[in-house]
Amino acid sequence: MKKVYKYFGKHPLLICAIVVFTICLIMFILYITKFNNGLSSESDKWSAFGCYFSSITGFLAFGAVLYTSHLSELRAEDAERKNREQEIDAENRSRIDNERTIFFQLLGLHTKKVDSVVFKDDRASEAFKSYYAKASDYLSIYILIKELINIKDTEDINDELRGGYKKLFSTHFPKCKFDYSVKNFDDFKKKVKSELLYDCIYMPKNFAFNIQPIISRKVQEEDFSYLYEVIKFVADIMYKEYGHILGHYFRNMYYVMDTINNFSDQKNYKELFRAQLSRYELALGVFNAVSSRSGIKMVELLEDFAVFKDLYEEDMKILKFAKEGGVEPSILIKNILNEYKKDVSKKSDK
Repeated sequence: MKKVYKYFGKHPLLICAIVVFTICLIMFILYITKFNNGLSSESDKWSAFGCYFSSITGFLAFGAVLYTSHLSELRAEDAERKNREQEIDAENRSRIDNERTIFFQLLGLHTKKVDSVVFKDDRASEAFKSYYAKASDYLSIYILIKELINIKDTEDINDELRGGYKKLFSTHFPKCKFDYSVKNFDDFKKKVKSELLYDCIYMPKNFAFNIQPIISRKVQEEDFSYLYEVIKFVADIMYKEYGHILGHYFRNMYYVMDTINNFSDQKNYKELFRAQLSRYELALGVFNAVSSRSGIKMVELLEDFAVFKDLYEEDMKILKFAKEGGVEPSILIKNILNEYKKDVSKKSDK
């Protein structure tokens, strides 16, 4: 029965034809009833038949008016629907065109910001490479200093270790006069804490200090808070020295990602933007993500854009050593970013 209703619902003209046929049949039967002996000459019979006929035709005329009105409404609704669809389609095309225009304007702005980054004689991608090299040196030095500060027993400081520290500080902190003798070791540690890293020069290539055992140990212990702390410390040092250059770049990067995040076609534009970032922009981005100048929204955008997906683990010692220890770089970065979120949350609760 439902199928029958559905069929007739789609074919209203068929219903009308059936109704008209039925009415004609009734009229024919009435005609036979009234004039079974041929055409009557009696006016009363013609009058009675006329009454029947006028009632039926009047009803049909009224039905025809209603049907015509209904068809007009359907046509108007269909025209309105098509107009609305055309308007929506035009709005969508306009929005897509606007987003495409805005994206490439943002991309042009980002390229200009990259080109404006300088380090001595290096520009653009080479400057990022130099900045990252400096951050990497700072990281090694700071990890070395933390190991020094954590030494409890002065007997653990052998001549080789003491010689390494002496070479480190005489190279990087020529203005600081440290006493490397064991008897003054506690005073030495206090001074180290107060004069860490600032205005440090590059680590010489012949300086033999391998942080791999320390990183591997921390990764195995899942001490991600340690790794977060050392990266954050170096990031803040870099910002203190070069924030007027790098800070501007990363603020623009945040603005670009935040704008793209409101696009209707986010996925493609996110991938296109991520493809523009060089390997050293990504490496420095890890430092910036957990710096004191960063924020939860910045970290969420970096995760949402999967910015660090294309990061070369060979470009970051921590990632390289972690992978050699069996921990994927993506997992390590995720844990470091989580440590940042926990740190921010802890501070906001105070």
